[in-house]
Amino acid sequence: MDLWFDGMTRPVRLHDNDSGVLIILRDIVGTWAFQEKPDEHDDPVITIWGHSSGVSRTSPWLDEPKVYKDPTNAACDFLVDLVHGYNADHPDQLCLHCAAVIIDDRLVIFPNGYNQGKSTFMTLLASRGIRMLCDDVMPLDLTSQQGMSLGLQPRLRCPIPTPLGNRFMTFVNDHSGPHSARFHFLKLGSDMLADFGETYPVGGVVILERNEAGDNIMQPVSQAEALKAIILRNFADQMPAPDILDGLCGLIEQSRLFKLNYSSGDTAAELLLNKFSSGQ
Repeated sequence: MDLWFDGMTRPVRLHDNDSGVLIILRDIVGTWAFQEKPDEHDDPVITIWGHSSGVSRTSPWLDEPKVYKDPTNAACDFLVDLVHGYNADHPDQLCLHCAAVIIDDRLVIFPNGYNQGKSTFMTLLASRGIRMLCDDVMPLDLTSQQGMSLGLQPRLRCPIPTPLGNRFMTFVNDHSGPHSARFHFLKLGSDMLADFGETYPVGGVVILERNEAGDNIMQPVSQAEALKAIILRNFADQMPAPDILDGLCGLIEQSRLFKLNYSSGDTAAELLLNKFSSGQ
């Protein structure tokens, strides 16, 4: 069958063969709606098929097929290509590898790289009532300086950090989605995770650093440091570089810029709210 995702001009071709990928996809794509239709399109953007060794995938962004034994891992990796597919159909938007939360109807974005705790911190904030826009990737309109939610469920890496406390683990267990030995997806409602297509202006940029020394401090950073962090996290391949630079400079100039070095989740959430919430 073909899966037609909202906002994309070509379908995802799925030969499921009882691999279970479709069931998992329905959970992890959250509010990013798709229609299931017969496989009649002559040029699907991504193709997935199950077989005796697991699940394979091809796409224009892969040099060779990816193969995963576990269907959850296969579905997780598929999201990378799904975002690339969306990005290819929206050359006027930049895509940032970042996390973002909504505070007072504005976004605070965290332009951290891979394996730096973005999803864990977003989950920690969600467990404390702060609504999430994304935990990994965000389309950004450089003209309006607004970020958009793709509605994708957040994903934690396993093993899940236990020093974050019982409250954190209870939240994860109460909102548990598909998981494997490598990844654990959450299943958040719209009260905790923005729906696909929701947009908000960017109001802050926070560079996140987790430490084990017990320090918890939030301090301003320079525009140069914040700009470097964001430039390194964009993956636009169709927008001219000068346009990207000009747009991101404008974003930095209108945003409040900080570095958050933390070990305590409760303290980090309090520091963040103290800086960005008008209710504090």
